[in-house]
Amino acid sequence: MDIKRDHIQSIQIDHASDVGVCRRKASSFAKKLGFTDVKVGEIAIIVSELVSNVIKHGESKGHFVMCRIQDDHNHQGIETWCCDEGDGIQDPKLVMVDGMSNKNTLGLGMGSIRRLSDEFEINPDKPDHFKYEVFSSIRTYNTCLRSRKWLPNTQWAGTNKKIEIGASSRPKPGETFN
Repeated sequence: MDIKRDHIQSIQIDHASDVGVCRRKASSFAKKLGFTDVKVGEIAIIVSELVSNVIKHGESKGHFVMCRIQDDHNHQGIETWCCDEGDGIQDPKLVMVDGMSNKNTLGLGMGSIRRLSDEFEINPDKPDHFKYEVFSSIRTYNTCLRSRKWLPNTQWAGTNKKIEIGASSRPKPGETFN
């Protein structure tokens, strides 16, 4: 599957305040792309965890990149990359286990990123055109994490197209309140 990338934004990470900067930029970008508030919140968590990993594990030296993506079937989404200069991930399966941390944290970050992402990879290959456009001026990093979140294909038969889930209830027979 060929992925087209545009609206590329790149941010150098070197301070804890960059977590908030990247989160706000990603949330704003996701809203412009058409993600619902719930999905924007998920993207905000993904980005916060990605950039926090750079601060905690990557010697506070890294790079955050986000862009709009589109596949061969015109599905659109957001792709985020976060790369750092840390020691690298020795055991990718182990870091995905909730509760695993070598920095005295809760160890929930990588698992959260994986669960909230539609696609998640540790050290994926960078496509040549993207590598030269975005990563050529960036240092060589030991770890890169990539997350993708696709805009859902909403085909709602009802009149309110903003509803994602619904529920109803009624009182027990003989009762007037739920």
